[in-house]
Amino acid sequence: MANIDKPELFSWTVDNSKGVGGQCNDGSLGTFDQGSDPNTSNSPDFDGNGQHFILKSQCAYDDSLFYWKNAQSPQVSHTNFLWDFWFYIPATTQTSTVQALEFDLFQAVRLSDGVHEFMFGSQCNYASNQWQIWLPNNGGLTWVNAGLSPCQFSTGTWHHAAYFLQRVTTSGYQEIPLRFDPATDANSSLRFGTLSIDGVTAYLGALSYSTIPAPAWSPVIGVQHQLDSAVSGVTIEEYLDKDSVTTW
Repeated sequence: MANIDKPELFSWTVDNSKGVGGQCNDGSLGTFDQGSDPNTSNSPDFDGNGQHFILKSQCAYDDSLFYWKNAQSPQVSHTNFLWDFWFYIPATTQTSTVQALEFDLFQAVRLSDGVHEFMFGSQCNYASNQWQIWLPNNGGLTWVNAGLSPCQFSTGTWHHAAYFLQRVTTSGYQEIPLRFDPATDANSSLRFGTLSIDGVTAYLGALSYSTIPAPAWSPVIGVQHQLDSAVSGVTIEEYLDKDSVTTW
């Protein structure tokens, strides 16, 4: 699924519901064109397609989610995921105004006991300057430090991110049946593999579990970005380009 930042393939959606989190939710989609702020010397191949996420905070902790999903081809027989994209934070952004920048890949797959949601959640927590991933802790799923710091991104320049992620069994290994179907697919857990930022790769290796959402999801695959503010009355922006997901 190459160039998923192109709006004509599947549209991006802004989610400003209370379920996103935060004390309020005030995100929107902006324009993406060659004359805008991210047209810098280190930009990726510019094809005129991309996304521009905007959060104009109306409260201290204002959160908004921006997601892309594909229900037509959810890749249910695939258990390996390579998510690659470029992003840019404008030079006008003050680090102290950001609570977190979140990057997630998700897949929903029908297994023998229902549709499982696999949420590969990650974020740079600006408040603590720590990378965090969505892991089991104290009987539930929550943000856990990945042991990678610092993570606050330099502004006014493009950054290149790549994630390698896997669906695995509860023991942490993949089982590849001769034919994938709900009865034979035993890969009900998540393995966070590696994270690369600007060519520097770190091994994550953490294991998590999938959930069975209620009401049940239909099979789907997608990605999402979230902007969280730390103060009221500021604008936080993220530009996205050359976003792709490769599965096998």
